[in-house]
Amino acid sequence: MEQTNLEVTQEVTPTKQAFGEDFAYLAISAIVLTAYTAINLSLFIV
Repeated sequence: MEQTNLEVTQEVTPTKQAFGEDFAYLAISAIVLTAYTAINLSLFIV
């Protein structure tokens, strides 16, 4: 049983790390897009 649990843990851990990296990438992309849109709107209004 212990061996099986270790194998499962090793398989799950990289997935969590990849998910964290994807989430950080999405968060940065969202911030950049929001800032870009805000700048374009302010220029358009002015």
